[in-house]
Amino acid sequence: MSEKLWFQSAVEGLLLRGVGARLTPALRSRLRELGVDLDHLEPAYPQATMTKAIGVVVDELFADRTREGGLRELGHVFMRGYAETFIGAAMVQIMKVIGPRRTLERMQRNFRNGTNFIETKFEAVGEREATLWFNDVSGMPAFYAGILEEGGRMTGANATVAVESATDASCTFRVSWT
Repeated sequence: MSEKLWFQSAVEGLLLRGVGARLTPALRSRLRELGVDLDHLEPAYPQATMTKAIGVVVDELFADRTREGGLRELGHVFMRGYAETFIGAAMVQIMKVIGPRRTLERMQRNFRNGTNFIETKFEAVGEREATLWFNDVSGMPAFYAGILEEGGRMTGANATVAVESATDASCTFRVSWT
């Protein structure tokens, strides 16, 4: 595989639209030091750079929470911000029409709008419950759990997401919804 990348739309959704007004000059500077200049977004960023950037944002904005709690909340922030991008707004409209189960079934397609490396596998466990395996969560399963929770809300469902199993890279989530 070529280099693992986050595309501009995902970076814009997370940092410019999601974090947005909470971007302090100090946080902007720390991100710039990592290679993420928010005044001049690149078409794509290496996964390692974005993993570090997410850590910096969690440290700055959610210092009062556990690391996992901050990552999960930043996942919520990401999804709300991504929904404000051109690609994300279209994706959310589709999610609302097809509902939570079909959204989870096509999650790989959804994540491929923002990255070039995330693969997922959906397995139904019940009528309103499934497992969703990710090949790579960059050691931050709570961030991706937050994305799934907020995405579930955007479909009109109340989604609960738990980590069923995880390695440094991959993760299996158990997702249920009402």
